[in-house]
Amino acid sequence: MDRHRPISASTRSRLWVLAASVAGWVAAVSVLFSIGNVAVASAPRPGAKPITTTITPSTTTSVLRASAASPSSTASPAATTSAPSGSGGNLLTGREATFSGTTGGWVGLDSTLSWAKTPSTTNNGSLQMTATASSWVYAWSPFPPSGPPTPAKPGQKFTGDAAVYLTGSPQPMSVGLVFLNSSNAQVGGFLGQSVTPGSSTWTTLPEVAYVAPPSTTEVAVGVVAYSASVGQVFYVESPTLTMLGPGSPVVVGPLHTSGNQVVQANGTPVVLQGVVLEGLEVTPYLNDPGVTQQAVVEAREWGANFVRVPLGEQFWLSSNCDYVSSYQSTVDQVVNWITSLGMVALLDLHTNTVEGCEPGAQQNMADAAQSPTFWSQVAGRYGNSSSPEYNPLVAFDLYNEPHDISDSVWLDGGQTTDTFWPYQTFEAAGMQQLYNAVRGAGSQNLVFISGNNWANDPPSQLVSGTNVVNAVHYYTCPISAPPSCSNPDPYDPSQDFNRWLSLSQTQPIVVTEFGWPSDKDGTYIANVIAFAYAHQWGWSAYAWQQVSNWGGLTFETFLSDGTAEPEPSGVPVLLGLSAG
Repeated sequence: MDRHRPISASTRSRLWVLAASVAGWVAAVSVLFSIGNVAVASAPRPGAKPITTTITPSTTTSVLRASAASPSSTASPAATTSAPSGSGGNLLTGREATFSGTTGGWVGLDSTLSWAKTPSTTNNGSLQMTATASSWVYAWSPFPPSGPPTPAKPGQKFTGDAAVYLTGSPQPMSVGLVFLNSSNAQVGGFLGQSVTPGSSTWTTLPEVAYVAPPSTTEVAVGVVAYSASVGQVFYVESPTLTMLGPGSPVVVGPLHTSGNQVVQANGTPVVLQGVVLEGLEVTPYLNDPGVTQQAVVEAREWGANFVRVPLGEQFWLSSNCDYVSSYQSTVDQVVNWITSLGMVALLDLHTNTVEGCEPGAQQNMADAAQSPTFWSQVAGRYGNSSSPEYNPLVAFDLYNEPHDISDSVWLDGGQTTDTFWPYQTFEAAGMQQLYNAVRGAGSQNLVFISGNNWANDPPSQLVSGTNVVNAVHYYTCPISAPPSCSNPDPYDPSQDFNRWLSLSQTQPIVVTEFGWPSDKDGTYIANVIAFAYAHQWGWSAYAWQQVSNWGGLTFETFLSDGTAEPEPSGVPVLLGLSAG
């Protein structure tokens, strides 16, 4: 696998079992931290288990997920372009935000707080945090009994950040959010991506974002230093706490393309932004892979207007040995969940068989024996206006990540020998043939066409047709994060995306898969989303499931109440979707 190549679906399925067993072992290990009034029982794998904490003696025990439980040792590069951020003004008011000769009512945990005239980039001075323990030390914006925190309601989305300046040896630090109920008990919280600021210089920490859990009435923002020494001094300035927007409005179908834009039935262009709801390509049943109605609802709550749904032709086609008679109605259900919320459902042919009786997997390309029939049936079901299941918000992704085929085979089909076991030689269907199958079924719905070389490469010759969207995938580090990743510039997606810029002047582009193999680092994901926003490309982040997730590219955790919360890698996804 070269550095530009995403992990294949067949490799994913083989790694799934291994990843699940490793995750189970890691989640079973817990570490107990004692931090003054805060007692923390944390799993080293972020999000694997909740941790319990008591903020002050007057509050009750509640839950805080330590998603930054393994702080990074060095700061990640900043985003290459401006990414979406908080949509409103700073909810911290007066001296809560400026300090200006006071501590602003902030609360120290295992630290003492005071005002400092210097260092500061303004005339207001800064908040000085002096560690009183050699462990995690915090400074939080006001909450009882120190002062009134910021009002909040369940389901609202918040983001926070701050600039920090430290003395002594560099320490990993991050921003956090904490949510309280009407009894001043903590009901949730999140620590964002950690970085290690340099000594004696101001550094803005990565933003943190979170969805307020049930019973929330108040929210506070803070900073944490993870391995401070007693007496070490940290300074904080320019803290912000912002409520995020609701995200994209509902999409009005049917959709069509005009130049490089996707256009709604009301004539308004729309940028498709969402998530990949993985699971139905490897199992024909709901819930087991985490494809649930709650998962769809939460995607919409984050602000998505677009959900990509990988499918397997082996379950759909009655001619296949793995055919499941309920599969089509299962897909109907998922389509209805998505489109009833005003989102586009992109049905993706993700796994297939070349003879009909071996396990479904990702091949070099769609198979001529079955894939055109698959698309004729799927497009006839959802894209033909005379069908009872017709849905103008359904789109079709012809084949996921074609690879190891020539451009001519990609376009027009031909013989290929699969690069994965059992290395079969078969007749591949080209993208033009698959497109023709969709249109031959009477559908004018959007058709997404992935480029060659794992969807990395722009087409050398375009498919002839209308209402076509070009799909690109890119994983600079598909399996391991740096330093194990071989890409010399792993946080920069422009090394691949720049090759699509010429095509994007005349054709719609959507990044239908991207991700990062560590849930602690959102730098690459932020850079992808920033690039997409800068060029008005759509995007769907990989991957989204309620019950389980393939052990690598995960960016969210579903709490026991069904709320989806971002891991540090998912913060830019929540920010991007909330921006609309």
